[in-house]
Amino acid sequence: MGILKLMVLLVTLCSFGCILTEFSPEWVYGIDAHADVLSITPDGEYIVVGSGGTPENWICCLNKKGNVLWKYHLLGEDNLSYGYKIQDIKISNNGEYVVASIEYSGKFGIRNNTIYIFNKDGKVVRKYPIKNGLTMISISSDGKYIFAGIDMHCCFIDKDRGILWDYETNDLINSVDITPNGNYAVAGSCDGNIYVFNKSGLLWKYQTNGSVETVSINPNTKLIGAGGQDTYIYLFNYNGTLLNKRSLNYSVYYIKLTDNNIIAYNCMKIYCLNKNLDVLWSYGGNSYYINFIDTTLNGSYIVLYNDYVDCPFLMSNHEGLYVINSTGNVVWYYPADYYVDSVKITDDGKYVVASIGGKIYFFDNQKCIKSYNPNSNTMVGLINNDLIYIIYIIMVVLAGLIFLLILVLCLIKLEKKQKNRQ
Repeated sequence: MGILKLMVLLVTLCSFGCILTEFSPEWVYGIDAHADVLSITPDGEYIVVGSGGTPENWICCLNKKGNVLWKYHLLGEDNLSYGYKIQDIKISNNGEYVVASIEYSGKFGIRNNTIYIFNKDGKVVRKYPIKNGLTMISISSDGKYIFAGIDMHCCFIDKDRGILWDYETNDLINSVDITPNGNYAVAGSCDGNIYVFNKSGLLWKYQTNGSVETVSINPNTKLIGAGGQDTYIYLFNYNGTLLNKRSLNYSVYYIKLTDNNIIAYNCMKIYCLNKNLDVLWSYGGNSYYINFIDTTLNGSYIVLYNDYVDCPFLMSNHEGLYVINSTGNVVWYYPADYYVDSVKITDDGKYVVASIGGKIYFFDNQKCIKSYNPNSNTMVGLINNDLIYIIYIIMVVLAGLIFLLILVLCLIKLEKKQKNRQ
C-alpha cells in the first residue's frame, strides 16, 4: 500500500512539473492549414491571416474576440485554388484596408503576380498586376501607399492610382519598410545595397560588403537602420549620412528601430542597443535559433519563436513562444509542439498573435505576464525548467521500475501460494 501511495505522489509531482509554465491563450482559431502570413492592427482589434497548403486557400479577417469578420476564397481555373500562393499580407492601422500579394500558377506553367486590395468588408476594391517573383510588402498606416519588393524590383503603388514607379536593382530584394505617411521607403538587397526612396523614386543608396538581409525605418527618430551578411548594423539619417555602424560578429537577420532603442538579431543572439550602438543587453547563445521575431513600437516587448535545435533531449522544454521585456528578461513562455509560421505583437504591447500548427493563438500579454511563474523570468528560470523536465523523466522511469517491481513481487507471492497448496 505504501508503494502505491509513493507512485501516486510521483505521478502528481510529474504532472505539477509539466504545468508550471503553462497557461491558456484568450482564444484559438483552427484553420487546418499553414498560415504563412499574418498581420495585426496596432491596437489588436483586427487580425488578418493568409492560409495555404490545402485545396482551400483563403484570406481571413478576425477581430480580437476571435470572431471571423470575413473570409475570401481564392478560386482559379476549374474553380480550384491549388495554384494560389499568398506571399505577404498587411492590414492598415484602422483595419479599413487589407493588402495582399498573391501569386497564381495556372496551366502550362503561366504565373501571375497580383496585388489585391480589400476593404473592411472583405470586398476586392483594387487589383494591380505586378512582376512575377517572391514578393514582400509594407504599407502606410492608412493603407494608401504600398511599397513592394518583387524579385529584383522595388515597386511603389498608390491604392487609388496604381503603380507610380518601378526600380530595378542588381539582385533579389530581402527586406522592405515604409514610414506611416508613405513619404519614405527603404529596401535591402542581395546586391549589398541599401536603397532609400520617396514617392517619386530613388533618393540614395549605400553599398555594404554583403547581402543586406533586414531594414527598418522609424519616423519618430528619423533614422534608417539595416543589417546583413557582412555582420554590421548601419544607422543613417534620412539624407543618407552614415551616423554609425557596428559589427555583431555574425550575419544580421533582423533589425527594428524603436522609439527608445534598437533591436537586432544575428544567428546567435538578440541585441538591444542604444542610438550610439552600445549594447545594453543580449539574449541567447549557441543553442538558440530564432525563426520569427517582432517588436513593439517603443521596444518594451519582443516576441519570438525559439527553435531549440542543438539539444533534442530538451527540445520540448525550449521550443516555443518567448516574450522578452526591455531589460532582457523573459516575462513569459508558451511551449509550441508544432511548427510556428508567424508571430506578431501589437505596437502597444497588449496582445500577441501566433500561427502554430494550423491554428491562430491570441494572447493577452499582461495576463500572461501575471500568470507566468516568476522563476522562469530569466535565463536562470530556463535552467530551472531544464531541471524540471529532467526530474520529470527520472520520475517517470522510477515509476515504471516500481510498477515492474510490484508486478514481480505479486508473481512471486502467487507462485508461493501455488506451492503451498500442493
